[in-house]
This record gives sequence, C-alpha cells and structure tokens, in this order.
Amino acid sequence: MLDRIIKIGTVFDWITPVISLIQDWQNGPSIGLNVPVEGGYSAYAIKDILAAGGIKIWGLRIIDTTIIFRTKNIQAAFAQYLLERAGVPYQGGISEADKNLGTRKKATLRPEPVSKGWLDNCLDGLNKFVDGL
Repeated sequence: MLDRIIKIGTVFDWITPVISLIQDWQNGPSIGLNVPVEGGYSAYAIKDILAAGGIKIWGLRIIDTTIIFRTKNIQAAFAQYLLERAGVPYQGGISEADKNLGTRKKATLRPEPVSKGWLDNCLDGLNKFVDGL
C-alpha cells in the first residue's frame, strides 16, 4: 500500500506547465523570473508583493530550490523594482543593459491594471485546486 502511495506522489506534475503554456499564449510576450527558495520568501509572499503593485504573474511553481514565475514583458521592469524594494533576491527578467538602452518607454514602469477574463479565472481556480491537493 505504501509503495502505491509513493508511486502516485512521484508522478510528474504536468498540469501546472500546461496551464502556464496556455497563460503564456493568452498573455502575450512574457519574461521569466526565478527566486531561490532559501531567499526567505515563499511563493505566495512573492505573489502578494507583486499583486499589491498591480503585477500579474502566472506559472508560479517551485522546482527543486527555485520559485519560478512569469510576467508580461511590459510589467517586468516594475516587477523587478518591487522585488528589489522588498529585498527579494531574483534572477532573470530584464537586464540592466536593456533598461539603460532606453528601449522601453517610461510608461512601461507603471503597472497596468490587472483585468481577469473568464479563462484567467478558470485557470486560477484550477491552480488553487491543485495547490490544495
């Protein structure tokens, strides 16, 4: 019986990556950010920090010792600013060279309002259900 439970528990989580791919397609160009688990912040704390600033994230998951999530290209610079302000160590995102080249307008640093469609609501509900398992 215990062997069967262990086998079921070790099945690869395929639901989260599939949901992330759908959200990548729905949300357009995006950038990935990584936060080390031992950085002192939980995945939900990071989600709360960014949501308070109006940043939409998706694909939130923990793989090995890394918290991984994605955000829209247009919101990436502001997301990085919020993470830096909160003292969250991260990797990925927009490089300093891209920021300094001026390729992004100043308006991109402002958060765009988070609007959720029916697909977002369905996928968020599915993510909450999977998290509760």
